[in-house]
Amino acid sequence: MNISFKKVDHRNFLNIKQYQDAYTEKKKLSSDISNLIKKYNQYLKKVDKYIKGNKDDDEIVEEVKKEINNNELDLGNIRVKGQGIKITMKDGDKKLFSKVTDPSEQMGLIIHDKDILYVINDLKNAGAEAISINGQRITSDSSVYCDGPFLSINGVKIVSPFYISAIGNKETLREYMLRSDGYLQILKLRRTNVDLTRVNEVEIPAYQGDIYSKYLKSDD
Repeated sequence: MNISFKKVDHRNFLNIKQYQDAYTEKKKLSSDISNLIKKYNQYLKKVDKYIKGNKDDDEIVEEVKKEINNNELDLGNIRVKGQGIKITMKDGDKKLFSKVTDPSEQMGLIIHDKDILYVINDLKNAGAEAISINGQRITSDSSVYCDGPFLSINGVKIVSPFYISAIGNKETLREYMLRSDGYLQILKLRRTNVDLTRVNEVEIPAYQGDIYSKYLKSDD
C-alpha cells in the first residue's frame, strides 16, 4: 500500500492594513531600541568622565541641570511649544441622530474614549513629541475613559468637541494622520466631524496630575 503525504502550508498571511500596522510597529520598536542604545552609550560616557574626574564641579552641575530638564520634558512636566498639528473631533450633527434609527449607527456618530486612544496612538506612531487634549497633557500616566456623558482625561471631565494638539514635524504628522487607512478616515466614514490643520507653533501645557508609584521603591 502506497501512502502519500501532502505538504500543508499553515502560514497565515496578513492583509494590507495588518501588514502596514505591523511594519509601522516594527519601525517604532526599532527606533525605540536605537534611542535606548544611544542613551545608554551617552550615560556610559558621562559615568566614565565623572569617574576619571576630567570635569570641574561647574561643568558637572550644568550637565546635571540639563539632564533634569530633559527628564522633565519626557515626563511632560514642562510647558512646551513647537510646530505641529491641531485636530478637532466632535460628534456627528444632531440632525443625523434623528434620521438614523439603527442604535449601532447612532453610537457611531459619537466620539468615544477608544476613538481618542486610537488617535493618540496614531500620533505617537507618527512621531508626535507632545500631545494635549482640551488642555490636558497626555503622558504615560494619563487616563482616558468614558464617564457617563463625559470623557475623563487625567481625571478632568470634558465633552465634545475635542481639541487635540500635537508637536512634531507638521508635514509628517499631517500625512500620517490623513492616510487612507488611518483612524481619522474611519471616524469620517462614521460621519463624525473631524478637522486637521497644520500650525507653525503649538503650545502644550505641562501635566498637572499627580504621578503615583504604587509598587516602585528604591533598592537602597
